[in-house]
Amino acid sequence: MLLGCRWVLDTLGAPIYDALIDRSGLHIGAPLCFIVGIMAMLLLAMNNNLATLSASIIIFFVCGTTLTTVISAEASHRGSRVFARYATAADLGALFGPVIGWSVYEFLNVPDLAFILGALLYTIGLLAALIAFRRPSTLGAHKE
Repeated sequence: MLLGCRWVLDTLGAPIYDALIDRSGLHIGAPLCFIVGIMAMLLLAMNNNLATLSASIIIFFVCGTTLTTVISAEASHRGSRVFARYATAADLGALFGPVIGWSVYEFLNVPDLAFILGALLYTIGLLAALIAFRRPSTLGAHKE
């Protein structure tokens, strides 16, 4: 049921999420989605209540869809080289993400650790996005 919700959220929500990020701006909206996604992952690790788990998963799905939509659009605006790097990184994430999550669970048998690791990877994504999409420096604009 939750995966079905994800596809509905992806299909119907992506244009809405993109419009909201356009209004708030990439430099505010994308980090906010990363931070909310990190909090949702940590909440998944700390809670066993089914309603809270379901809500956290749905919130995480919304953040993921929003980030995919916005970051891919920004990467495409920056040219084919940047978009190619983005596409490669997304493919590697799709390849290794499930392998890492299931391996943690299989070998360490600590289900919550997979969520904590997911939050850590989202934190790395946040830092990478902040670096990649930082605003142009205004230091040189005030030269006299």
